[in-house]
Amino acid sequence: MIDYADTVIFGPAYLDTVIKVPGPIVPELPFPLDQSLPVKPIFPDNSLTIRLTSEIGDYLVINLPVNSPDIGGTYNLREAILSRRCGKDCQPIINTIFADACFQQLGGMGAGYAKATGGLLRMPLGDDSLGNRLCDILFSHGIVSKPAILPGHSSDSSLLIQSQTGDKLAVGFRDALINWQPGEDDITMAQGAKYIIFCGVLNSSMIKILNCDITAPVMFAPAMRNIDDVDCPLADLANKIDYLAMNALEWSHLHRREEIINAIPLITITDGARGCDIYLRGKQFFFPALPHPGSVDTNRAGETYAATIWKAIFHYCPSFPNAEISEELLTHIANLARQQAHRQLDIIEFAFPPDDWV
Repeated sequence: MIDYADTVIFGPAYLDTVIKVPGPIVPELPFPLDQSLPVKPIFPDNSLTIRLTSEIGDYLVINLPVNSPDIGGTYNLREAILSRRCGKDCQPIINTIFADACFQQLGGMGAGYAKATGGLLRMPLGDDSLGNRLCDILFSHGIVSKPAILPGHSSDSSLLIQSQTGDKLAVGFRDALINWQPGEDDITMAQGAKYIIFCGVLNSSMIKILNCDITAPVMFAPAMRNIDDVDCPLADLANKIDYLAMNALEWSHLHRREEIINAIPLITITDGARGCDIYLRGKQFFFPALPHPGSVDTNRAGETYAATIWKAIFHYCPSFPNAEISEELLTHIANLARQQAHRQLDIIEFAFPPDDWV
């Protein structure tokens, strides 16, 4: 079984402000919305209203319940709400939503994978009160962390809008993450690790670490910023990655897919309620998701799926990626992952289902 204490996770920890809404965020869509959007300037006010705007005319208004955190204001998005799903000619979203609940909790892929695997989290933080608060929250969740403090920069945060119908719209302010550059401490941690997980950190930061005689198996869970990177394309890192975990929207925007399929031993591409496509050494498999009636909380389901794949691989095949994995074993591991992800849909707080499959 994988020794979690020997795992190092390079990735972000955020303070998520979670906004729960009853119905679809975009009623016109035939599928649940699953989108992360960067935000430009935020113009706060003292209202209980959030206004998401974009250059094409998006105007999504969210009315918050009383006693919500002080997050009211206008958030100018760097891209249109539907541009990733529907292309540059997408129609603007003009809608008003009344939220049922609004609260704050720990977020970020780095924090998620650290909690799910029990590894050491290396995350960039600003030299500010929010960074101190995040360290305290991580400690309260039993997550061991070693922050990289960036003087003159702000810690990152997100709005996370979720519907009972499975929508998830994340609106993120990023300063620490996109300005972090790895140093000697990061290289030393990576060289001493038995397993490494990168999630959402810049491709250029990853390559600086991976070019330093790293022998540990490497998992990478990208964000859209990794997919969009033209200066250091993800495909240029492919021969240094052993497991690539991403969602269908990210995959659809990824360039040089065939090259990536041939270079990376294991790739999982989750697609919500549809299921997951898996490439094992270039051969494609599909595993449908388990149906889940009623309301769902899709946050962290992708992290649960990928973390289970990663842990189960080394439980059943400790010498991966050097050893072969049979189709029978892959099916068993994929079934474990979809069962764990199915359980995650019922968990609202920052938590993960127990590893009782071991």
